[in-house]
Amino acid sequence: MADNFYGTVASLAWIFGHYFYNRKHIAGSRLNLRKGVIANERAGIISSSEATDLKDICDTVDITFLYPLVYKVDITPIATSRRKKRNSALTGSHEVLIEDLDESEFEILFLDFDGDPHFSQLVSDELKRVKSTTAADAMTILKGRC
Repeated sequence: MADNFYGTVASLAWIFGHYFYNRKHIAGSRLNLRKGVIANERAGIISSSEATDLKDICDTVDITFLYPLVYKVDITPIATSRRKKRNSALTGSHEVLIEDLDESEFEILFLDFDGDPHFSQLVSDELKRVKSTTAADAMTILKGRC
């Protein structure tokens, strides 16, 4: 039986993970996104110039890109060593943090926003596999929306 967990993430966090962090995903919010950029730069996943651009995007991108995505994760096949307990999980909650969640390990359940063509291109179209956008094009779009 599946052991499903649900959560939300800002669409910008999904965009960063999808286009720039080898389809690995991190926690949302502007501050956490910025910390994620720094961590991925230190790990050599992104260059220092990409990190500079992504930090600027974290600070100034249009609020459209903070639209929440609702997702489901079946943690059954995820190794226990990758399941971190933080915050309320330390006092009895079943909350789990997986810092390096791969796109193949979760499913987007709720995405009904289609009022912005750039959002649709970077998120909706990509999830539906309608068309594929390169990381360079994603960077251009995001920088243009700051």
